[in-house]
This record gives sequence, C-alpha cells and structure tokens, in this order.
Amino acid sequence: MTNEQELSTAGDSPAIAAVPGNRVNGPAVAATLAAGIGSLALGIFVVLAEASTSMHDFLEFSKDVGPLAGKTILAVIVYLVSWGILHVMLKARDVAWKPAMWATGVMVALGLLFTFPPFFQMFTVE
Repeated sequence: MTNEQELSTAGDSPAIAAVPGNRVNGPAVAATLAAGIGSLALGIFVVLAEASTSMHDFLEFSKDVGPLAGKTILAVIVYLVSWGILHVMLKARDVAWKPAMWATGVMVALGLLFTFPPFFQMFTVE
C-alpha cells in the first residue's frame, strides 16, 4: 500500500495529512511578521499625521473620513506587500518561532503605543 493510499483510507486528505519532513512554518511566520509590520505601519502613520500638516493632508483620501482613511489604507498595503515579500522569502524554510513571535509582539506593542492618544498628541503641530 502506498503512502497516498494509506492517507485516503485513513480519511485524511493528502493536503492536510502530517507527512514527516515536508512541513515548514515559513509561510505562517511570514503572515505573523507581516501583521506586526502592518500594525507598526499604522502607528507610524498616526504619528506622522499628527506631526506634519502636509502628511495629514496627504492621508486625507476622503473628506468625510479624514486622514483615518489614508492611514488604514496605507497600513493594509504595507501589510499585504510585506506579507508577499516575506512569504516568498520564507515559504520553503523552517523558521524559529520564538524570535519571530518576539519581533511581532514588539511591533504590535509599538503600533498600539503609537495609536494611543496621549502618545501621538505629543507630536501635534499647532
């Protein structure tokens, strides 16, 4: 009986069955790191919009929404682009989880800090 026949008789599909030596976590790490990068990008855009009137005006994609539209749209673009690049770089690699999770945690924490009003209001242009 071949390996594929064993998988089909066990009721598992070959795509999700555990095959020793064929699993890598690079794509999952890429997605996780990209989420951290996107979170940090959002925080940076918030601070930049407060620190510069020209950046505030640039990020105002919609008059009804204000600069929030530009901040979120650009942060999502940063997330998607970084996810694509990291996926290509890591898709066939087995990456250590701990450093990747620490890096993601730091980026998410900084992104959250940068979107906290007492923090970003320190950079407000008057």
